[in-house]
Amino acid sequence: MSNNSYLFAVEPLADPTGSQRHRLVAQQAYDSPLLFLLLCSVSPTQVPTRVFPNESGTESIAILADFAAGLARANEFMQACLNLNQQHQVIPPAELEAMVAQVRNILHHPDLARCTHFLLEAGEILFMVCADGNQAARRLLIQAQQSPERATERLRTIFLEPYTPPTSEDTNDDGFYIPDFDRMSDAEYFEFIREDFEDADALRPPPEKLENLGFRAFNSPAHLDDFDYKS
Repeated sequence: MSNNSYLFAVEPLADPTGSQRHRLVAQQAYDSPLLFLLLCSVSPTQVPTRVFPNESGTESIAILADFAAGLARANEFMQACLNLNQQHQVIPPAELEAMVAQVRNILHHPDLARCTHFLLEAGEILFMVCADGNQAARRLLIQAQQSPERATERLRTIFLEPYTPPTSEDTNDDGFYIPDFDRMSDAEYFEFIREDFEDADALRPPPEKLENLGFRAFNSPAHLDDFDYKS
């Protein structure tokens, strides 16, 4: 197991079997970054996994969402990043332009022209810390639904807030702790991950925060791996 989150573009095939072609457009280790969630933020639904169909307890750990509308949201966000970076120079503009161009080259590739959905398969990550994969996927779906608001907040913290380098006291490590997420209520779960993210994010300089949005998770257009799936 590689502990990756996988993002596929799904194309219905014109054949009597009802098969769909899945093209792997991005993958990220140990995280489903904000760009993945934005792309899966429009009409997301939990569906049976198509990557781990034989594993017990993984029936509905994948998230299927509208392709065109999710792509429009991600494009709007990436353009906002470009515009703000021109004004505030978090990283050299040419560097961010190249990162955004790589994502757009993938998502606007001619091979994806007939795609109708994105499919997010994050089971490898979900089962790192949870036994109840269905519950974990439902919470990830909620995060996808809330990602437009989170994107607005990330623009503010990356480009507009002053950065204060952490002190040695800020970086003291109190140990790595993973609570029992399966037994948490939704309110407890989302409060924990919010506080955990904010604590870690406070130590990151703006260029690292920008990097964590997920631009570099997208593959080369020449390597759009795919598989066919019959639902």
